[in-house]
Amino acid sequence: TEMTIEKNQLLMNELFERARDRYYSLVNRDNTEEVVKFVTNLGEALESIL
Repeated sequence: TEMTIEKNQLLMNELFERARDRYYSLVNRDNTEEVVKFVTNLGEALESIL
């Protein structure tokens, strides 16, 4: 339904915002090892559901 689609879109937006914020937080701390680990884990998680 329309409401479910809207709720899902809000959830997706929130998840992407949180992931982006986490990524930039790691980058700003110049923590290359953690950036690589985060991006790798995020990529694996997305691959597993696509």
